[in-house]
Amino acid sequence: MLQNEEANKYINSFSDEVSARLMLLRNMVLKLAPDAAEEFSYAMIGYTLHQKPLVYFGAYKKHLGMYALPHTHAAFAAQLGSYKSGKGSVQFLHSQDLPLELISNMIRFRISTIKTGS
Repeated sequence: MLQNEEANKYINSFSDEVSARLMLLRNMVLKLAPDAAEEFSYAMIGYTLHQKPLVYFGAYKKHLGMYALPHTHAAFAAQLGSYKSGKGSVQFLHSQDLPLELISNMIRFRISTIKTGS
């Protein structure tokens, strides 16, 4: 997958700590979905797989936002209970470690729904 130049600029516009967190998420998506296309839209980094939205990440002053569509968030509602979240979004505070296993599982779930057409 080619990295999007706007996404690179976006990542590099943050502090080293926040940039490192964004790169960690980027690398996770690349590992789990090497065929995903990276884009920069809605003022955040996004990925599509087979021309369908996979996941979006955005950095904010106090948190990273992850957007993996409402049905993905609904499937992981129990695990997301301790995080501030909306219908299709969840916030991970910069002051806390990223829940990498949870994020990975959510991305895997979304990949499977894309592949099965669910």
